[in-house]
Amino acid sequence: MKRVLLCLVCLFHLASVQAQRETESDEAPLLNATQGVRFQKDSLYAINMRFRMQNRFFYESEDGANLSPSTLGFLVRRLRFRLDGFLFDPRLAYYIQLSFSRNDLGLTNSDVAEPIRDAMIYYHFSPKFYIGFGQSKLPGNRQRVVSSGNLQLPERSPVNNLLTLDRDVGVFFYATLPLGQQVVRFKGAISSGEGRNALPRDAGLAYTLRAEWLPLGKFKNSGDYSEGALEEEDKPKVSIALGGHFNQWAIRQAGTHGIEMQSATDFQSLFADIAFKYKGWSLMSEAIYKTGNLPATGILPILGHGILVQAGKMLGKKTELVLRWAQFVPNPAVELSYPQRSQSGLGFNWYIKGHRIKSQLFFGYEQLGTRWDLNHTGNQWLGQFQVEFGI
Repeated sequence: MKRVLLCLVCLFHLASVQAQRETESDEAPLLNATQGVRFQKDSLYAINMRFRMQNRFFYESEDGANLSPSTLGFLVRRLRFRLDGFLFDPRLAYYIQLSFSRNDLGLTNSDVAEPIRDAMIYYHFSPKFYIGFGQSKLPGNRQRVVSSGNLQLPERSPVNNLLTLDRDVGVFFYATLPLGQQVVRFKGAISSGEGRNALPRDAGLAYTLRAEWLPLGKFKNSGDYSEGALEEEDKPKVSIALGGHFNQWAIRQAGTHGIEMQSATDFQSLFADIAFKYKGWSLMSEAIYKTGNLPATGILPILGHGILVQAGKMLGKKTELVLRWAQFVPNPAVELSYPQRSQSGLGFNWYIKGHRIKSQLFFGYEQLGTRWDLNHTGNQWLGQFQVEFGI
C-alpha cells in the first residue's frame, strides 16, 4: 500500500513540475527530457512515457422544454498511453499512442477494437523540416489537430465531429520557413484515405495540404496548437491557415472515419481557420466545406459545410470562461440523413496544473434542424463535467 501511495505522489509531482513546459503535439515526437517518465542512454536511444485520462459526467435533456434527462451517466472518455523517443540517432524518432477506453477504441461503430491511434516514424533533416511515415492525424482543421488534452471544452464541436479528416496511414511532411519575425509552415500527407487501422481496399489515395501564416511571430509554448490563453501573450499573436484534401474512392461516410457505405465515393474538402491570443484573451474560429459524389443507394456520405467560433478569457492564473457557437449545414442532397445541427454553450475551466491536470464544465443548447424552438424535436440541453489527469 505504501508503494502504491508513493507512486501516486511521484506521478502528481511529475505532472506538477512539467504541466506547462511543452505543449503536447500529435504532429511530432516530444523529445524534451522534462516531459513524462524518461529513459535514455547517451545518443543511442531515448524512451519517454506519458499517460492521461479524461473522466466525465454527462447529461442530455429530453428536449429544450423538458429538462428531464434522456441520458445521464459517467464515462471514461479517454485513456491514453504515449511513447516518444529516438533510436540510434536523435534525428530518427518515433511516436506511439495507444487508447484504452471504449469510445477511443472505435467500438461505437464497429465490433473491432482499434487501440492504435498513432504509430509514426520520423526523420528530421533539419530543425525546420522533417517527414513521417505511419499513422497519425492528417493536417486538416485546427481543432482536430490540437490534442484532445489541450482543448478548452470537454469535447470538440459538432462541426469537427462531422466534417474533420481525422487520422490516416501514409507519408507526412512538415516544413517551417522563418521570414524575419514572421513564420510560414507547410504540412502535407499522401495517405490511404481509409482512416486509422483500416485494411487496404482499392488503389485510391488521399492527398492533404495545409499552409499556416504567423504574421506576428511564434506563439509562446506553441500556443497556436493549444486552446485557451494559459501562456499569456504580451503582444498580439495570430495564426491563419488554409488547406485542402482530396480522398479518392473512400468507403466510410466521412471519408476517413464513420460507418462503411455500400459503395465508394470521392471527397473534396476545403478548410480555413484562425487562432488569436493576447493578454489572456483567446479566439479560435474555423470553417470547413466538404463535397463529394453521391452513391445511387445505401448509406450517404456526410457532405456540407460548417463554422465554429470559440472565445475564451482567463479570469485569473488558473480559471477561464469560454463561449462557443458552431453550426453544421448539410448539402441539400443528404439533409434527410444528416440534418442541420447547431451548438451554443458556455464553459468554465479550472487549470490546476495547466492542461495536464484540470477540471472543465460545459453547459449548452443543441439545435437539430433549422428551428430553435425549445419544444422542437431533437433540440436539447446538454451538460458535461470532466476531470483530466496526466503527465
